[in-house]
Amino acid sequence: FPAHMAGVPKAQVQLTAQDGHHYSFTTNSMGNFEFDNLPIGTYTMVASRPGVGQATTTLVVDGKLPSVSQMLNLTTGGTMTTVPMPVPGGLAPTMGGGPSTLGKVYIALAAQKSTGMLNVTPTGSNSMSSHNNSFGGSQIPGPPAFSQAAISALMYNGGDPWLLATGHKRPDIWEMSREGHVVLPASTAPRSIMRMDANNPAAVQYAAPQSNPYWMALNGPGSLLFVSTDQQTIEVYNTGSASMVGSIPAGGTVTDVVCSPDGNWIFAADSAGTPGVIVIDANSGRPVRFLQTPRLSSGDGGPACLAVSPDSRVVYVTISSPKAGEVLAIDTVGQRVLAKCPVGRQPLGLGLTPDGRLLFCANNAESTVSVIDVSRMAEINRIHVGIAPTRIAVKPDGTKAYVTCRSGNCVAVISGTSPVAQTIPVAEGPTGIAITPDGRKAVVADTAAGSITIIDTSRDVVEHQTSAQVLSRPFGVVIGR
Repeated sequence: FPAHMAGVPKAQVQLTAQDGHHYSFTTNSMGNFEFDNLPIGTYTMVASRPGVGQATTTLVVDGKLPSVSQMLNLTTGGTMTTVPMPVPGGLAPTMGGGPSTLGKVYIALAAQKSTGMLNVTPTGSNSMSSHNNSFGGSQIPGPPAFSQAAISALMYNGGDPWLLATGHKRPDIWEMSREGHVVLPASTAPRSIMRMDANNPAAVQYAAPQSNPYWMALNGPGSLLFVSTDQQTIEVYNTGSASMVGSIPAGGTVTDVVCSPDGNWIFAADSAGTPGVIVIDANSGRPVRFLQTPRLSSGDGGPACLAVSPDSRVVYVTISSPKAGEVLAIDTVGQRVLAKCPVGRQPLGLGLTPDGRLLFCANNAESTVSVIDVSRMAEINRIHVGIAPTRIAVKPDGTKAYVTCRSGNCVAVISGTSPVAQTIPVAEGPTGIAITPDGRKAVVADTAAGSITIIDTSRDVVEHQTSAQVLSRPFGVVIGR
């Protein structure tokens, strides 16, 4: 990486062993490189690209760690000496390790998509002007110009890549009130990844993704964040540097991303022409297999949401259509469907108890939740909840399931297989939800309102609600464990 760029593509990286053997690699579009199965030894590493610069360093492979990571800064005529950095959990050389993310909440904020004439007034101005604003992802016309530089400033402000936003506003990024006639400085770009502490929601940080983010998962160590986007990709971010370190193409829209309980695998629901589940090595960021999912008997339906068994060997998938639905149990190793369970219409979110015995399925089109006995893959109860149940999170002790009801503006609380669900009113249009590792709080993305609600799960009441991100729509929520 040179000082002024995020990464250098098409650079030549050459390793020379002490016995004279050479190994070469050309960096990818993100400036990443990797060498697999290197023999133990000391290597001279040279990276270069004409017109950019070069770097030379020493790499030691001693066999004590499954992988080592090396970053090089290209400078004209540059030579640098660095010590290889051990990476926890066997991360590939292209991926850097991040700080502890235990209890940290990550929320995907997608830019609100709307068009129309809005009257805007810059702060401190009494004049009115009109602008045709289209919120599609990267640009906001109007005063002042919203540019990629402003997005980059979010990432690299003052050496803190996550830009601690508490207590101040950025004057160069603007948002508009719901009335459409006031422009205020905003704390973040419309398209952002928010990081917050559920115990201190005022401590909010932001980073700028490459594309509109929707659903997310952290790997086991919490060093990599996998983010589905509106570009039919899964972007991979280093949580320490808030930088994108990889991008995985999908065949279609990715509607859910989850991590296995052992922290080693990422599963992504891909609604491509050939629908299925992408299986990704959570430590290297590489896709390793594709689990094709069958259609419904009617010939339609595709994968919507996912859950993974406690032993990480079975992935449960909702196959969804407006008129029908079922849940599949798929052997992730044998790559075959083990069982099917018919559920309600248009099933979406899944929630599995930690012991793997009960699976909750949100039937979006009929405002119910199916309770499935996993041992038989049979529905044993169907519970009425709020309108349009969307996503489900289960407490770590398995005592309660929390269901976002997007059109009901509430979160339904199910205790075991009880036929009655309690409801907790939240802001408009809740979708994503996650529960803290200690089980004390549920964090809800109020998508339509643009806010975040935190629920005290001991009393099942709203403890805190953030102010709305007027130009953003929160979707996925994931919490470090």
